[in-house]
Amino acid sequence: DVALVPTPEIRAWMAEVSAQAPVAFVTRMKPLSKLLANTPPEVLEQATTGGTIATFHNAGVLVTRVAELARLDLRLVVGSSANLSSTGNHYSLDEIPASIRSGVDLEIDHGPVRYGSSSRSPAPRLATTILDLTTLDFRRKGILYEHIAKSWLSFRTRGTQPAALVSPVCGLDHC
Repeated sequence: DVALVPTPEIRAWMAEVSAQAPVAFVTRMKPLSKLLANTPPEVLEQATTGGTIATFHNAGVLVTRVAELARLDLRLVVGSSANLSSTGNHYSLDEIPASIRSGVDLEIDHGPVRYGSSSRSPAPRLATTILDLTTLDFRRKGILYEHIAKSWLSFRTRGTQPAALVSPVCGLDHC
């Protein structure tokens, strides 16, 4: 409800790749979105940029269920990465600094994230890969980037043209 509807082909690709890996897509915002209309302006200002919004897919069973319940109530779920700027990502609740944890109303320890690495691991501590469908470029090379990029390249070389990725026209009853 918050993003302009991609073509059926790109929507199918998004479903395919997000079933295999956590991924975020930046798209144009849907002007007539009921979820966006119900979101406080100060939240929209923090969650959108230049008429675009990033939607995260395959973020886990808990996040998916919370989003489903919020949607039924016409509410948008907006979340934080739970890290301080430039301090890297956290992959378990106990890694999140006390300064952040002390400011929340509820903590849910769902265990370590699936694609994370230990804070003691030398492996890079990656975040979600982000593909900007308005520019057709990756904004962030994160978790499973190589797999997602290979799938994207394969999709693009099957003949889908960039101009077809986002519907350019929104009518009063659709987007």
